[in-house]
Amino acid sequence: MKATLTLAAFIATVCLVGCMTHSRAPQQADVYDSPTQVLAMSSCRARVDEIAPCYARLRTEDGKVLSIGSPAASPEIVGFVHTLRKGKTYHLPDAFAEYQRK
Repeated sequence: MKATLTLAAFIATVCLVGCMTHSRAPQQADVYDSPTQVLAMSSCRARVDEIAPCYARLRTEDGKVLSIGSPAASPEIVGFVHTLRKGKTYHLPDAFAEYQRK
């Protein structure tokens, strides 16, 4: 149990440090950094343009920029971000709901 907590703390620290040193998502992006926000977002198809340690920047088919995650994102959102692949298109919020079911 202690090893699991230590590993979780280490992973959270690495993600936080990585996000603090990585360039931020553009300000014009709509930011979704909680499960509630992602599940409530309008349905869309979006391609992953950039992946950072704690967020992913995506672009919808109509050109809108989305950012899922941030340095303040929940661990569940950060875990979801780590499953995304650059260049791949996802149907949101369905992809996140499917991630939650696993």
